[in-house]
Formats: sequence, structure tokens, C-alpha cells
Amino acid sequence: MALCLAPLLLLLCAVCGGTGDKWEPGIQGCTQAPNVSVLGALPGSGWDNLRNVELGLVLWHNYSQCHTTHDGEYLIPDHVYVVPWRESVVELMDKWLSHTDTWAASINAEVSYLPMLNGKFSSDFQNVKKHDLEHETVTTRVQVRHNISSVKAPEIPNLHPAFWQHLVTISDHLENNETRKAEYLAEMLVLRFGTHVLTHVDVGASLVQEDQVKRALMSDKAIEKTSISLAASAVFFKVVNVGASASWQEQSQHFQDYRQSTLSPKTRSYGGSPFYPGITLQSWQDSIGKRLVAIGGSGLPLPTLIKPEALPEPAVHRVAGAMHAAISRYYAVNVHPGCLRRGSPDFNPQANVDDGSCDAGGRTNFSFGGVFQECEAVSGEDIENLCQNYHVANPLTGSTSCPASYTSSTLHRELKTSTQAHPECKRQCRSCNLFSECCDDVCTTRVVKSVVRLVTSWCVPAQTAMPVASGFLFGGLYSSGKPNPQWV
Repeated sequence: MALCLAPLLLLLCAVCGGTGDKWEPGIQGCTQAPNVSVLGALPGSGWDNLRNVELGLVLWHNYSQCHTTHDGEYLIPDHVYVVPWRESVVELMDKWLSHTDTWAASINAEVSYLPMLNGKFSSDFQNVKKHDLEHETVTTRVQVRHNISSVKAPEIPNLHPAFWQHLVTISDHLENNETRKAEYLAEMLVLRFGTHVLTHVDVGASLVQEDQVKRALMSDKAIEKTSISLAASAVFFKVVNVGASASWQEQSQHFQDYRQSTLSPKTRSYGGSPFYPGITLQSWQDSIGKRLVAIGGSGLPLPTLIKPEALPEPAVHRVAGAMHAAISRYYAVNVHPGCLRRGSPDFNPQANVDDGSCDAGGRTNFSFGGVFQECEAVSGEDIENLCQNYHVANPLTGSTSCPASYTSSTLHRELKTSTQAHPECKRQCRSCNLFSECCDDVCTTRVVKSVVRLVTSWCVPAQTAMPVASGFLFGGLYSSGKPNPQWV
């Protein structure tokens, strides 16, 4: 089998040798501009599009040509395109029903897999969801965003050596028909490098304020949504010491209502000076200078990188297929179907994909008061010890009984037979001679048969309308010959 790999390995080594020079960074050789900084906000990192986390480097950056940005301030890799793009905007985003990430909005919109899951496991999304569910809030966002330039990866990029070597290892196992090992390594690649690669990064700085505001404020008919937006904007400019406009003074009551309804204000800076109480918008803008960071990005699924330029035929297609399958599994295992409609009796706060159960009519959870099992003697000896193994208490009551408002209903009856062997010994004596006896211990085994009756019962609601949270959530019962009445 190793001989069959030889042609493939030779081809792979040829590719490796052909890219060896490209894997020399060469930053130290750029001596013509010793005071030029290296641009740190670059495309090429792996990206987990469920968690919005930047992972290991997928693309390799080579500085052999010592290119700089148009203004000569930053050293950039070869074949990376930097487009100057100076834009300053004040943007208000009111996300009443869904939350988008300030950084990852573009790449989260990528639709190759299950787009409804993109970003749903990020820390920001989970924090917003937690406030929404626990405190009945909505999220408002105001940001000042300075896009200085756009950095794009080359159309045919160089792969990072660590990423490339991982692909070669997967290819080796596929060539040897070691499919399970290849699948495992493909899943480890997703863990290490993510689901996508960042191919486009926006460089600049942004100052963002996110407020968690009580939902009751939005439901107040006296306050329009635009007024809430204006209030959020006014609060932001007050925080960064920018005077409010005169037109806002006419709606100062809305401003006060907004401040009183805000539960968790959060202001963060990306690039420029770190945010601190008392900082002014002007001083933060003046500090951007050489404190540029990536403030947004977009990208492509990792399998799109697996081209003949990276791996030879036919390995390229098999490796790309293994990666695609691993990413699809990663998405699939994180699908939690359920009702997403807040206020519905079937609303499931853990769900992230709507399965239509909100409109399923009578398909709601039954009230269920638990289950227990009793044991009673029928015949035999040592019944109490035998029944100890079969007594099962109801988790809701701690005993073989139902809670208040529930009655027991028999599910199953069964006789259990136990056979145990008990050794018994008796001393038997006989005359040995005229004046003495000879005695021996004679042992036999006595078989004891015991029978007990097991009765399994569940607790049925005693009335149609039950108190809220009075029992377990219960989806019904079924057997091979009897369907679940919940779904009939």
C-alpha cells in the first residue's frame, strides 16, 4: 500500500518544493524603510462562522517584495491588495428581533451551509440572548466607524505550511482508504482552522455602544421607534462628550425614559485609544493614527481553497469533499430545532432553527406528574430484600406516589421470580461400637423460589387545566403496536 502512495507523495513534494521560497517571510530584508510598521490587520486567518472566532492562519504571507500601502506607512505582504477607503459614518442599528455582529456581519451572511446558524454561538449573541430572555430587553446599537482601507487576499493565495500539511495528511489517509481517520482529521481541521477563511478585511477603527433596553419601552405607544433610535444616538454622543442637537431638546422626556429603561449599557472601542469614561469623540479619532485594526471582514468556505494549485489531481477533489462533509457535520450537530416564536406555548429558548412546531395546533407537551414502581409479595421467603431491588420512587415526590392534582394510572404489571440456593447442613450420628457414636455433617442445597408482583404507574393530571410548571415536560408514550397519542 505504501508503494501506491509514492506517485502522489512525489507530486505533493513537487508542490511543496515549488512553494518553498514563498514560505520565507523576508520582513527582515526590507531595510529600505526601517521605520515602516507592518500592517497587522490582514486576511488569511481561519474563521469559525458559528462562534465568530478567528483561528489559525490558513494563508501564508510573504514580504519578499517589501510592498507598502499607498501612503508608505505600512508594510504589506506580496500580492495583497490594499484599497484606500476613507469613510466616517454614524450608524444606528436597532435589532429588535435578531442580533448581528459588528465585526462579522458580512461573513455571517455567507450561505454555503446553514446561514441561520452563523454567529449564533458567538459570545456577543449569547449575551444579547441572555438579556432578552431573562430581562425582556431589546438591543440598540450606535457606532462611529472609520474605514481607512480594504485589504484583499490574492485570487490564488499561498497556503500556510501548517494548513497545507494538514491537507496532505488527510490526502494520505484517503489514498490508503482509511476513511475514518481522514474524517477525524477533517473534523480536527475544522476545530483548528474553522469553517471559512477571511479573504477580505476592512481596516480602521470603530467606537460602538450597545444598550440592553427594556422591551416595555418599545411597546409604549406614546414612543415611536424613531424616538428610541434618537434617544440611543443622543446617549451615545453624551457618553463621548458631543453636544446634543437643539432638535433633541424637544424630546428630552424620551431621552430620560430611554436612560431609565437601559439595563446594561456597554461602550467598546476597536482601534484607536481604548475607551474610558470621559474620553471625547475627538480625542479618540485623533488617536486612530497607527492604531488601526480589522473592524470587519468577509470570506469563503475553506473547501474553496482546495484547488489543483494546492494539491494534485485526484487528491484535490477527495480532500475538498472530506472538508465539506466535516463542516456540514459541524453545522448539523449544532442544529437545535424548535419553536422560535416568543410568547408561543411551545417556545423553546434553546432552539436555533424553526421547525414549524409553533403552528402545530394541539401538539403541545402533556402534563406529566412522574412515574414510579411498586413491589409486593406473592410467595416465597425474604421478600423484603428482593423488593428493595425493584422499588422505584417518583422523582417528583421521593416516594411511590403522585404529587397533588395527579392520580396514578397503571402502565404495566409483571411477576418476577427469583430462585436462590441455600445450603443446609445436619449432623447425623450412628453407633460405632458398643460404647460410642460416630457423627458426620451431611449438607444439602435447598432451593427457595420467591415470586413478587411489580406494578409500574405514571401520574395523570386529575384536571384539564393544570397549574403552570406543575410537572415534567412530557412528549407521550408509544410502543411497536400503539402510536404516541401526541402525534396521532
